Amino acid sequence: MLVYRNGGRQVETARELARIRRSVGAAPGSPDLALGLLIELGEFESGVVDARCRDRDAIDPAAECLRASTVEAAHLWLAAREGERDDPRAIAIANRLHALQTIALPPSIELRVSEGYAYYALHPAAYAASARRFLEQSGARRAHVIGIRSIGTSLSAVVVAALRQAGCDAGTSTVRPRGHPFDREVRLSDELAAAFRHDAAGGASFLLVDEGPGISGSSFASVASALRRLDVPPERVALFPSWDPDPEALRSESAQRIWGEHQRYYTSAHADLDPAREYGITGPIMDFSAGQWRPALAGDESDWPAVHPQHERRKLFVPSRRRLIRFAGLGHYGAAVSGRAAQLARLGIGPQPGALRAGFLDLPFVDGSPLRRCESADDAVAIGRYIGRIAASFPTGDIVDPQQLNEMVDTNLRGMARAPQLEERVEIPAVALDGRMLPHEWIRTTTGLVKVDALDHHGDHFWPGPQSPAWDLAGAITELRMDRGHRAAMLDAFERACGGRMTLAWLPFYLVAYAAFRFGYATLAAQTLRGTADAARFNAAAQFYSQCALNATACLTASPKSPLKQIARSSMNT
Repeated sequence: MLVYRNGGRQVETARELARIRRSVGAAPGSPDLALGLLIELGEFESGVVDARCRDRDAIDPAAECLRASTVEAAHLWLAAREGERDDPRAIAIANRLHALQTIALPPSIELRVSEGYAYYALHPAAYAASARRFLEQSGARRAHVIGIRSIGTSLSAVVVAALRQAGCDAGTSTVRPRGHPFDREVRLSDELAAAFRHDAAGGASFLLVDEGPGISGSSFASVASALRRLDVPPERVALFPSWDPDPEALRSESAQRIWGEHQRYYTSAHADLDPAREYGITGPIMDFSAGQWRPALAGDESDWPAVHPQHERRKLFVPSRRRLIRFAGLGHYGAAVSGRAAQLARLGIGPQPGALRAGFLDLPFVDGSPLRRCESADDAVAIGRYIGRIAASFPTGDIVDPQQLNEMVDTNLRGMARAPQLEERVEIPAVALDGRMLPHEWIRTTTGLVKVDALDHHGDHFWPGPQSPAWDLAGAITELRMDRGHRAAMLDAFERACGGRMTLAWLPFYLVAYAAFRFGYATLAAQTLRGTADAARFNAAAQFYSQCALNATACLTASPKSPLKQIARSSMNT
């Protein structure tokens, strides 16, 4: 099943470097700005090194210059957290980045999304705490810290900075595991392998740093296996993950073995990322994360929507203030989400946000009752107008990639139906749309329908990403069980809001594409949550989406030249 997408973006290297250089001077003394610089430098370092070391990791002048810059940024951030305002490291970073201009850099690089910072409330302070605990327990005097690109680049810089603050002689490098997600491999140049052997011979401990482990754990395993081939003793290799799973739950056999062989240092990010403290909240707080909002808001348990706990943003409800404190993202990720929230409020289609602090956005809690389905033509008009205003207000200037859409549909529907294909020559303008039309996210208030959870699904690591607004129209038809009259009212309101007649021509295909994605997502979620009540809910949802996909496919095949007729004929109420 294909449910995850590559959220990376191509940038011009020189322009991105110039932008980062301009931000260096503002970072000293501001923990938020210093953390933003650390995140951006880490992502830039990863992109440049990936481009220069395509086949294997090597000792490289650009990599060394950027590694030193990111570590200096980590020192700068730690100092800002301790209240230091005038840090000479900002000058050192600026000088290194200036010197980088003498090295032939690739004209463009891919900046990958640091998912922990963007989605999962992973805070690098947890890694600084783990580094200090490692020193307390091991007494190590020398270490070599290996960051696993991408997010491991900045996380490892924090570990290095924390070790050096405590007097440990810490060297550092980064590597990129390659190959199949369940069987990754680290490839080292002879020179880099010799450097690792030299540090091992000098008694250094090796600290492997990444956000994971993911489902397989193969990234950590690949680095540990590479060190084993270099005769580094297992007792001198430690893992620095973001969580510590049961080794038997990892799908890679080598990861299961390695997870049990090596010491692991894990610190909960929640200890250092306390939104209640940031916002001065002293009264009762309800944790609404991981589906825990359902007992308070979704009625009887038999009516609860399916939720994958690991895929929900961390969020806290403050009853006394009627506010929702929601993780928006660290650094530039949080700034983008906060900016979108403000723009939605200016358009009159979203609540007015409050402050963004430590990655958490203060939002008013929207009181009302969630929808179960579209109940009236007025509902349909409000939904169509909302989707239309999003389409008109958030164009990206990019074009949808038909090949990726076709691959997702074909993969997820394989064996069920002959998947339709979008012609690759079509040029469909992409929009930073809402991306989620689930019924419980439409709240009926005293003043009308309000769409919540509308800030970042267009930019998360699941489908659809920036896409045609036909995706949201298809989602509304499917999720809200719209009948023919409601569909017609919604589409008319959408067209009036944005003039998107061409969007309607693509809607029949998007009805299939939306159902294919949701079928894949529900199927994988049911497997991951096996044995839980939510697994049963996702299994039921998968059956519904598969029928939707079959119906939409049959409709599209029957009349490929009459989009509006197909919409009227499609039986999404099954």
